[in-house]
Amino acid sequence: MPRNSRIPSYRLHKPSGQAVVTINGKDIYLGRFNSPESQGGYKRVVAEWLATYQIGPSPVSYPQNVNEILLAYLRYANTYYRKHGLPTKQMARIRAALRPVKELYGETSVLEFGPLALKAVRQVMIGRGWSRNYINACVGCIKRLWKWAASEELVSVEIYQRINTVDGLRKGRSNAKETKPVRPVDLVQVKTVLLKVSRPVRAMIKLQILTGMRPGEVVIFRACDINRDKPIWEYRPSIYKTEHIDQERIIYLGPKAQAIVQKFIRPDPLAYLFSPKEAQHLRRRRVNDHYSVDTYHQAVQYGCTMANVPFFTPLQLRHTAATRIRKRHGIEVARIILGHSTAFTTEIYAEVDRDKAMKVMGKMG
Repeated sequence: MPRNSRIPSYRLHKPSGQAVVTINGKDIYLGRFNSPESQGGYKRVVAEWLATYQIGPSPVSYPQNVNEILLAYLRYANTYYRKHGLPTKQMARIRAALRPVKELYGETSVLEFGPLALKAVRQVMIGRGWSRNYINACVGCIKRLWKWAASEELVSVEIYQRINTVDGLRKGRSNAKETKPVRPVDLVQVKTVLLKVSRPVRAMIKLQILTGMRPGEVVIFRACDINRDKPIWEYRPSIYKTEHIDQERIIYLGPKAQAIVQKFIRPDPLAYLFSPKEAQHLRRRRVNDHYSVDTYHQAVQYGCTMANVPFFTPLQLRHTAATRIRKRHGIEVARIILGHSTAFTTEIYAEVDRDKAMKVMGKMG
């Protein structure tokens, strides 16, 4: 709710005897004063007003062109797509998706943006060399924009329904380039790179190989997030991919992983274990107190360059661990270790899986 705003009051309009409430400077008449109908209408109007202000007041009441819809949605998305006070990766994708919409149709009437317009925007994405999967994801962002606009009654539901008829690009059915599948990396190649990277990067690479954790999980390792009361340690990252659907993420650390982590434990339990400051003498520039996924990726590629081997990414390290675990212990154990979920898993089976996962990591990790 905006600063200094109060709940609009339920009042008597004496000349007519009706109840009235003023919303955004407009009087809304509710029926006979003190009647159940007028009181119910008042509650409904105020509830709708409060729902609007949960994301801040819209810059326009009734958008006339596409630019106004884009602006209103970005204001909403900047609030919604945040985690621990920071924008999520989805915000970058949304901005990329909306850029060609603005370029082609920003000044166009809202009523004129339909399926053909969306296909034209998609064609621009293809022309810019975006991959088919990324284009489909961006088109999904555009569809969600119009769904949101319809839910806020900024446009008619019919407009969203028309846009939603556009199917995603199918493999081999368009000119969009295809991305190569993420492949495991040769461990001999990894060992060569380990000799060329800094101490914290070397530790993160080894941990990913042992545990299969995501790049975003290894870069935010802190002592306070580790339960060391059991023989197999449990690491619960403070931020993780499935957090928004309330799926718990536990990463199990066996003896080998524990030995790596133990060397980086700091007196301050809130401190990040793996800091690029240890490589400061190599970079000679200001650095943050922990790696980001991007800077970790860059550090791995730097190691590949120095070792004169083909590039691989931190995500490939996770796939390498997944292949190794699945081959030795089956897909179900690999699923729980990697933090994947299935639609038919019950809480009872999840507990059984965790017990298996801990035993496996006691041997492998």
